[in-house]
Amino acid sequence: MAVQQQFETFSPVLHSLRGCAAVAVLLFHWEQYFPAGGQWLQQFFPAQTLLDPTIYIGFGWMGVPLFFILSGWLLGAQVIVNSTLVFSLRRFWLRRVLRIYPAVWFELAVLLLLAGLIPGLITPAAYETLPLQVLLWVNLPPFMAEPLNFHWWTLPVDSRYG
Repeated sequence: MAVQQQFETFSPVLHSLRGCAAVAVLLFHWEQYFPAGGQWLQQFFPAQTLLDPTIYIGFGWMGVPLFFILSGWLLGAQVIVNSTLVFSLRRFWLRRVLRIYPAVWFELAVLLLLAGLIPGLITPAAYETLPLQVLLWVNLPPFMAEPLNFHWWTLPVDSRYG
């Protein structure tokens, strides 16, 4: 009973830390794709000092394990607080599917619309894996379909725990 009480309260600190981890990963990838942004930012701060924000952005990849650990904790807390009856677990997974898949499909639709406007955004070979993309079967064996949109496919999945 004491363990269940520990999970029953909403923890803004854990959710905030999870949000910071997500922003750190987002900035890390942004700087990887657009290095000129980091160079522009360095003009306002002394380079290669503790005040240089690009040094910290370079460590943004560490937000990935932190984000997933916190997500596992917060999702696990939902299961623990609610009974582990089959009905409760079924409802939990149904909520996850109904929250994740429509967001993934919306993101894919936007990406495909952009691909119609920007030639070469998606390679012809990537279109062959579109059924796997729709099912969110990316980077998983045995097919190992490469996501159409690299890291951004995780945004609908990672955006919320509930």
